[in-house]
Amino acid sequence: MQASIARRITAPTAERIVLEDDRLDKALAAIWPEVLAGNFDAVDRMLKIGARRSKLLGLDAPKKIDITQQVTEKALKAGLDPEEVLREVADILS
Repeated sequence: MQASIARRITAPTAERIVLEDDRLDKALAAIWPEVLAGNFDAVDRMLKIGARRSKLLGLDAPKKIDITQQVTEKALKAGLDPEEVLREVADILS
């Protein structure tokens, strides 16, 4: 999977991602003894490092947004058939 990601990312961007990921590793290593000791501030920082890493590497699933209501309202305001517009939107997104 990493090879696939690396092919899709330009070299400078890939290098920056690797650099940032290494920095996150070092930050985590620095606080790890405190995490294991049960320091809640260190645990909180560990979770923030993990969240940053997930965002950096695209590990989080994309959020699903239901736009049905917004599309329906805008279609009605424009004098369009909401069902037809929703079908067209679904076709575009598929």
